[in-house]
Amino acid sequence: MQQELKDIVRSAYLAACDSEDAPVDLAELGIAIRSIAPSFSPRQYGFDKLRPLLESLSDVLDVVKDDSIHPPRFFARPADAKAAAGSPVQPPEQQSSRTVRAKLDENLYDFAFLPKQRFAELAALAIPERWSFGVQASEADEFSLLRNFVKYTFARLVFEKKVSYSADGQWAAFNTGLVDNRYEQIFALFSRNHVPGRQDWHLDRFCIAGEDFFGKQLVKSFCPLPEPAYYFSDVRDVIYDINAGAPIVDWHHVIVENVDRIPLQVVRRTPVSGFEFQDCSDMSDDALEAYKSAFADAISADRAGYKSIKDRFVAALELALKRVRWNFRTAVPIYFPRERKVSLLLPLSLISESKTDLALVVQRTESGNYLGQTIYPLEWAYANARLVSRPESDWLAATQIEVAETAAASVEQAA
Repeated sequence: MQQELKDIVRSAYLAACDSEDAPVDLAELGIAIRSIAPSFSPRQYGFDKLRPLLESLSDVLDVVKDDSIHPPRFFARPADAKAAAGSPVQPPEQQSSRTVRAKLDENLYDFAFLPKQRFAELAALAIPERWSFGVQASEADEFSLLRNFVKYTFARLVFEKKVSYSADGQWAAFNTGLVDNRYEQIFALFSRNHVPGRQDWHLDRFCIAGEDFFGKQLVKSFCPLPEPAYYFSDVRDVIYDINAGAPIVDWHHVIVENVDRIPLQVVRRTPVSGFEFQDCSDMSDDALEAYKSAFADAISADRAGYKSIKDRFVAALELALKRVRWNFRTAVPIYFPRERKVSLLLPLSLISESKTDLALVVQRTESGNYLGQTIYPLEWAYANARLVSRPESDWLAATQIEVAETAAASVEQAA
């Protein structure tokens, strides 16, 4: 079990690392872990949050705190980078398992060097879309969703064997799955990287076939042109069958083991014996963590309190199914890269019917029944759903998702 945990963490680090010489924000690492292992929970290993769990894996990662920004943020880098202060982050030495080695092959940032400006160029080339959360993003987060999209699209294309190489071995390309405002497909074109000791390939440009120098080079080098990624072969995987009824949900896992994801408004409205409600507005991350952990312990011991919050979730699920019956697009497809399977997201409105607070991840089983697997904060839900397609549901829009100051803490729990 410990070795499996280390494999997951290593794979997530490699998937989240944007370049060889940059530490990974624990918020991004948390998202990568959830993409790789949807059922992962720090509580399985005796921890309430991801950060203490990672700190216990000192032979795998070194967790560092950056106090130069407020609120402080935590980053992870390979343990072997700790020995040389100021040394660039290097991937873990090749003593990892075959599973991790497979992840290396699927890691876009191991495959090629990607100049940062290319993502701004891609965003300008593609149909206009919000590539960050909230109304206004910082410069650092402006294309966070786009980088995530391209990275995991590449991993899927590697699995489907759709990354193309020219006959002379000098060019590589893949289909991004994005289109411009004429619905012309956008491709990523790479040339050989001639910098010693770096990745084999260099991203030259995102381009349209036949247009400008790189688009013409694409056509000269590849026939047929690279195909886009596909995430499902059965339409039943991406449409919730309302005739199958409500999903069977492990509510204890959803409520108790994932208590850190439950909005504080729900916590405050749940009467629990032996639990003292407090004002959380000025709480530190550690204090808020302890507060919610105490709430989880209290509802586990109080049957009436547990029933109260469970009833709130059940009512929210019933409303979600009514919305699905009215509009099938309410159920949003989501892709898990490690398991290479598609699940569905259902909106949970726990406070007001007009506002979605969380997403319930459900999966269709061989029998035709659905299982409710876990709950996602909306930023996780959107990032994974965008891999399949741009969500068209009214409850999941990037501009409506605000990542709070404590988002790094909530994402990093990855429970």
